[in-house]
Amino acid sequence: MRKRSLTMTTVVGPAGRSRHTNHSGPKARGALAVLLLSISAFAQPPIPRNEFVIRNARIFDGSSVISRGDVWVKNGNIKAVGPGIDVPPGIRTIDGTGRTLVPGLIDAHVHTMGQDKFLKSALALGVTTELDMGASPKYADRIEREQAGGMHLDLADLRSSRSQPTAPDGHGTEYGIPIPTVSSPEEAKAVVDALIAEGADFIGEIVYDDGSEFGVRLPTLTKESLKAVIEAAHQRGKLAVVAHPIRARGQGRNRGRR
Repeated sequence: MRKRSLTMTTVVGPAGRSRHTNHSGPKARGALAVLLLSISAFAQPPIPRNEFVIRNARIFDGSSVISRGDVWVKNGNIKAVGPGIDVPPGIRTIDGTGRTLVPGLIDAHVHTMGQDKFLKSALALGVTTELDMGASPKYADRIEREQAGGMHLDLADLRSSRSQPTAPDGHGTEYGIPIPTVSSPEEAKAVVDALIAEGADFIGEIVYDDGSEFGVRLPTLTKESLKAVIEAAHQRGKLAVVAHPIRARGQGRNRGRR
């Protein structure tokens, strides 16, 4: 059997003379590339790394129960929920027989204090997202950036306000760390804009607490300043979280989101 070369072909001319045609140029490389692409088209698709399906679990989707169903997850998002879901071949399968799946819980008021252990214990208890009222900007930036890159799968997702708007000398200022203060409604927009520039996922905890429930007196935001901060947050498309809000002196407190 004669060997064929990809780099040189002998062609016999009319006078018996031979000439050599070099096929190592762009055309030959192009043909080789097409050949390789054609071969790869028949290759088995790679098994997805960030894709799996949970089979035969009892599922509560937040409003109803599926007694026996499947959940297909792709790139961190739920792609389909229901009984007998069809998925492409090669996807990792997890048997959920005898187990119950529920949506991840959200803890809407935490202080992680810049420590991963709190996010880890939260996830172990089914809390998949934590809203931190004033996490250190450097810590929050690092964790959120690394989680967006697929790291820290053993930690609850972190969302942080970066800091807590309060009144001058109000609750939050006693810890000796820089904290934004609002003296009048006119200052609200600048404070909110500065927090968003720092990377705040929401605005809060907006401190509305005069200390009366604990028998002390603390400066607090006026109702007008509180309203201005909430409105400024909403104008920038951010959730506003009010902490320790007082309905009336001596009548307890009411926490809420706006």
